Amino acid sequence: LAGGYAGPVTFDVDSMVKDLHAMVEEGNSLGYAMPMTSQALACFDALARAGLGAKDSVVVPVHWARR
Repeated sequence: LAGGYAGPVTFDVDSMVKDLHAMVEEGNSLGYAMPMTSQALACFDALARAGLGAKDSVVVPVHWARR
């Protein structure tokens, strides 16, 4: 992202998708709806599908602010 975060990748979007997916699955298995976590997963998943999976997860605010 031009003008966005240019530091080293410490926790990429793909890793965030993986972890959020695991959280939603665990919550659902325990009977919890997890609506906020599910929405966060949808946002990070959209970033991954947009080709930003290898970017640091701090690109999220920059990406959404530009939309």
